[in-house]
Amino acid sequence: MPDPQKRYENAAVELRSKGFIYEEGILGEMKEVLARSGYDPGLSETYFRGGSVSWMMLGDVSAEPYKTEKAQMVRKTLFAYAEKRLAELDYLRGFGSAGVHTPFHGARGVKFVIMGNDKERGTLDLVRGEGLNPERILFTGNELYHGGNDNMIRNIPGVTLLSVGEKTDPGEYVVSGGCGTEATRNWIEKICRCLDRGEDWEAILRDIRTGNAHSHRHSCG
Repeated sequence: MPDPQKRYENAAVELRSKGFIYEEGILGEMKEVLARSGYDPGLSETYFRGGSVSWMMLGDVSAEPYKTEKAQMVRKTLFAYAEKRLAELDYLRGFGSAGVHTPFHGARGVKFVIMGNDKERGTLDLVRGEGLNPERILFTGNELYHGGNDNMIRNIPGVTLLSVGEKTDPGEYVVSGGCGTEATRNWIEKICRCLDRGEDWEAILRDIRTGNAHSHRHSCG
């Protein structure tokens, strides 16, 4: 495994060669905006998730701290700033042809995503690469609404969409299945019991879509 410090140094060299200075990167600039809005940027956290970077400006992965009117206003300001800076920097295409954008405003933080890297593309890889029928796919997400990072999956007809978030836009094959990790766990356990009994997978998905698969649903309030 490459030495982490060496990787850091190599990345710093690459950044400098493209005209970027670490201390003055987009996140550093956004922290200044955050500070001017009355929040402590030292509490913010950054998560690297493969093809995306999630910046939790309030240092919390739960949605609760982001629900206040002030937090929502600041998030809106930060998104506008990020989108403006990315446009000025040609969406960071200097590091690769795909570019980076912020398409999913969701409910928490700010997410920077490599263009073309989303739930729809990943699922289409399964459909096309493995010859998998979309009607045999179950997708669970907590942001199945306009602007949510799970919502792109709706572009693939036939996929059963199980929402475990506080907000859900209705649609074909969309099922509101409770809220949070506990709801997700309950669904997994119920589906596993059905499979252990030898029930057909497509029949299980049909039952979920038609409401015949009763679950212990939990309030999102």
